[in-house]
Amino acid sequence: MEKLKRITVDFKPNGYILKFDGMKAKGGYMYFSPDKLLKGFMLHIGMEMTEQLNMETIDDFIVAALNWKENKECIKEIKRLNSELRLMTQRRNGLARKLIEERNNYISFHADVTAARSELEDNKLAKKTLDKVLGVHRERLKLTMKALGAKNDGGDVLSEHTTDERYVDESENEII
Repeated sequence: MEKLKRITVDFKPNGYILKFDGMKAKGGYMYFSPDKLLKGFMLHIGMEMTEQLNMETIDDFIVAALNWKENKECIKEIKRLNSELRLMTQRRNGLARKLIEERNNYISFHADVTAARSELEDNKLAKKTLDKVLGVHRERLKLTMKALGAKNDGGDVLSEHTTDERYVDESENEII
C-alpha cells in the first residue's frame, strides 16, 4: 500500500497556507483566496509541482488543462500535416529530379545539334535548318535541386516514376 502524503491547509487572517510532503518552500505556499488555494492545490498536489509558482503560471496551467482535448486534437492535426508535407516534399523533389533530367537531355541535344551544325560547313540547306532549330531552341542553363528549392535532408526519395538508374550527388544536389 502506497504511503499517503501529508497535506495540510492552515487558515491565517489574510489567507491560507498549503503545506505538503516534498514541497520546496519551507514555510508552505500562501494563497489569499479560496479560488487561488484551489488552483495551487490542483498544481502542487494534483500535478506534483513542488516548486513555487506565481499566479500567472498557475492560471496558464489551468487554461492548458481545460483545453487539453482541443490541444490534443491540434497536435494530432499538426502531425498529420507534417506527414503530408513530407510526402509533398518527396513528390516535389521527384518532379524536380525529372525536370533536371529533362533539362540535361535538352542540353545534351542542343550540344549535339550545335556540333552537327559546325560539321556541315558545305551543306547550306542542312546548316540553315539547324540554324532554325537552334534559334527556336535556345541554349539553357543546367538545373540543380538547390536552384529548384529542394532540400536534400535525407528524407526525400526518388519518385516511383523515375525509370533509369541515376544517383544524386549530395554535395551539389545534381543528378549525375
